[in-house]
Amino acid sequence: MADGALIDINRFPVKSLSVDRLETCRLTPGAALPADRRFAFAKIGTQPNPFQPEWRPKAAFHVMVTEARMGSIGCRYDEAADRLAITLPDGEAMAGQGTDPDFAIRAGQLVARHLGLAPAKAPMLVRMAESALTDKQRQMISVSNLASARRLARDMDLPEVDPLRFRNNLLVDLGTAWMERDLIGRRLRIGDTVLEVVAQVIRCAATEIHPGTDRRDLKIVQALTDHYGHKEFGVFTVVIEGGEISRGMAVTID
Repeated sequence: MADGALIDINRFPVKSLSVDRLETCRLTPGAALPADRRFAFAKIGTQPNPFQPEWRPKAAFHVMVTEARMGSIGCRYDEAADRLAITLPDGEAMAGQGTDPDFAIRAGQLVARHLGLAPAKAPMLVRMAESALTDKQRQMISVSNLASARRLARDMDLPEVDPLRFRNNLLVDLGTAWMERDLIGRRLRIGDTVLEVVAQVIRCAATEIHPGTDRRDLKIVQALTDHYGHKEFGVFTVVIEGGEISRGMAVTID
């Protein structure tokens, strides 16, 4: 008997930019969601070799928590063609190959103008070949429980809290709010894929920003602390057994 369902698969091709929703994807043991956080805008001097980037903490990048305007930049990524498109709120856009150094520089200049940075401070778009530029170096997949988002909205006297605020990879509905907090060490099975729950996700002020905008409109971290005594929403998981997952698939807890 199923314990829940997979509602959404959320990929964020560029760290702190918009979501790229997937209908289906294949998960690999020990790996992040395919092409999630493959790109990021690195601050000047934070990468020894920006053409062969290494994992760095989020302070090395231009991110939403400190620069809310990053949240209003749209992106779409064609993984097969390795082609990334970036769009500013005013409609200015550019696209190019992920491995093209000229595109990496021009994309950084575009973002610098959007952020109001001096040309000398323009970041560079960096691309990881395999691993993801997530906040944690370990390659994990983050999971939100829709039931918990509904409970949070109710406790905040709101019609809804968009789960996309938390920028987790998988949105599942487990039916019962906060039950994910009791799943550390247990496993989620989605089709043939098995994910082990390894840690809680501690939230930051980036959750204040309305998805797809640069508007800070909800004090999510304060609400979590006030109502529940913690700053956690969602869990980190590690892929133990790989396989194909698709929206609507059943989720069972082992």
